[in-house]
Amino acid sequence: MLQYKNWAPTGFDLKGLNCKEQQDWLVAPCGNNRDADLLTQANWESQLESLLELEDPETWQVCRFSHWGSGWFEIILVQPGSKAEELCSKLEAKLADYPVLDEDHFSKVQWEDAVAIWEQALPKQKKELLKEANLPASKARNKTMPREVLQIILDRYSH
Repeated sequence: MLQYKNWAPTGFDLKGLNCKEQQDWLVAPCGNNRDADLLTQANWESQLESLLELEDPETWQVCRFSHWGSGWFEIILVQPGSKAEELCSKLEAKLADYPVLDEDHFSKVQWEDAVAIWEQALPKQKKELLKEANLPASKARNKTMPREVLQIILDRYSH
């Protein structure tokens, strides 16, 4: 993990901008932003949940910033030598081997996103999805999204 004073959201930004008291703190491995995809969101939420379980909340801090490119972004700064640093080091090592911190949570986030898309889709759009999944068009009247449509929706609409 990088020290905050050596970190910037992009190569076009200043390093260590703001957070003057935490310049030597470390940037946790998962961040979030307005345009984040589902995996980024799920990993952010999993990291945050893990940190909330620690008994030393004063050793980490969520920092939110406006940004010229993504609109806004969030990072978590952790105090060196703390349980939060130990936890985030483990999360970083886990991400080096596999990009998903928590498969169950990621699946839940994907399902919820697909259901929201299904619920907002027009009948014509639902029929197209059902046709692609080889399901009868009559299921377009169902409020519940058929599981067979999940991957099609994720491939087509999820960001």
